[in-house]
Amino acid sequence: GPGPGPGPGPGPGQGNGGMATGDMVERRERVLAAIPHLSGSLSMLGSALVIIHVVRKIRKEGLKCYQCILLALACTDFISSFAYSLSTLPMPPGPAPKFKRPHRYGAKGTPGTCTAQGFAIQFGITVVFLNCLLSLYYLSVIRFRVQEHKLRKYLCPGLIVAFIIGLALSLPPMMMGVYNYNPAFCWIAPKKANCYLNPDGASQTCINKYYDLRVYLYTIPLWTMVGVITAIQLAILWTVRRTEMKSAQWRFPLRRSDGPLTRSTSSWLVNRNTERNDNNHSNNQNISSRALQRRESRRSRLRTRHTRKAAIQSFLYLSSFYVSWIPFTIAMKIMQQQKDVLRSNYFWLMVVVLTLQPMQGFFNCLVYFNATIAGWFRKMHCHITCRRRERPGEAELSPGVEVQLDDEESDGGGGIGATVGIGDPQILPEAPRSQDSKIASLESGDSGTPQGDHKSISTGGEDDEGSV
Repeated sequence: GPGPGPGPGPGPGQGNGGMATGDMVERRERVLAAIPHLSGSLSMLGSALVIIHVVRKIRKEGLKCYQCILLALACTDFISSFAYSLSTLPMPPGPAPKFKRPHRYGAKGTPGTCTAQGFAIQFGITVVFLNCLLSLYYLSVIRFRVQEHKLRKYLCPGLIVAFIIGLALSLPPMMMGVYNYNPAFCWIAPKKANCYLNPDGASQTCINKYYDLRVYLYTIPLWTMVGVITAIQLAILWTVRRTEMKSAQWRFPLRRSDGPLTRSTSSWLVNRNTERNDNNHSNNQNISSRALQRRESRRSRLRTRHTRKAAIQSFLYLSSFYVSWIPFTIAMKIMQQQKDVLRSNYFWLMVVVLTLQPMQGFFNCLVYFNATIAGWFRKMHCHITCRRRERPGEAELSPGVEVQLDDEESDGGGGIGATVGIGDPQILPEAPRSQDSKIASLESGDSGTPQGDHKSISTGGEDDEGSV
């Protein structure tokens, strides 16, 4: 049967009935000790990749507010992930009263190493404050369009505030000496063994004091900041929706026959418009106006696309918190009443918690490199499904040509990239033709102009070159 307390399970003589005994308890203890080694190591790897990538960008482009926040976030994740990955190693190898075991599995540390591990895990609460700063950065850029120098002035000092709050929540438990043995790592836990071994009501009262300390120093700050981040995310989504609705009025249908509009195409259209005859002047103005409208439509689509991508990335950072901390919050409430985790069915909940809770840095790494990962999957999908066999006697055609349009109004995007497909009719500057070819085309009725445009072609020397 189970140990003393209100934990569920059969009484003596009722068999297993969902309760683990003997060798099963020992195997479960080894599983709980092994899981943080794997999940914590993955989180360390993800945080290290983000740190390396951000440092390279800082050396190449200079320090920016966004990179500064990400670097602080990744470093904090790395510290807490390292503490999780140690699992039971920093624990002193004494008895484990909570699991009713004579020794703690894998424990080879001292009380000092246990305190250090508990401090590092508790200091991981700083991540949620740094993530709040990251959400404020996205809100400032997307909604208010704040410049970089103002962001460095007001948001970067928030990093110091976030670290001060993290220390304020981590140092008091260390001074009180409450970083003790927990199921799989050292954290805020009862210090005296009689909190678990005393069968009367004083045992639960002793346990409640430590769990209340967890609530005040960890759970309440955690979910308060998650609520603030959620509100910021809703404001960002509303801004993106409003931007898309406003930009819709500037969007014009792009005809396939128009092809991509490049800078050379636009200049050719303007030159052609100025050299038209007086009888077709109004018609030519309409053609040039439509081309410029389509160019503005592409710019609007670019701005909307960048805004949407930033909002999605901000939402993914928030989602990683929900995935990591909802199971932990549920388990912490259950553990307050359940004294023997290894012998109850709540063991599987602890497996989920120890798998997801240390992987915050790994989830942030997936969000940070989501565009690169998506590009890899697209290339793999195209390589598998989009391969075409070359027919005999036909030349191999390239899948597309990348055309870059410099956009002076883009927000750091550097331009609009458009892919030109094979066989798509293009509006391109016509190559200069000789006088004989111009006269021959004029006599045959072919003016050499796009369909619907009729204009006279003079044959009077070099000034006429490119007039078509």
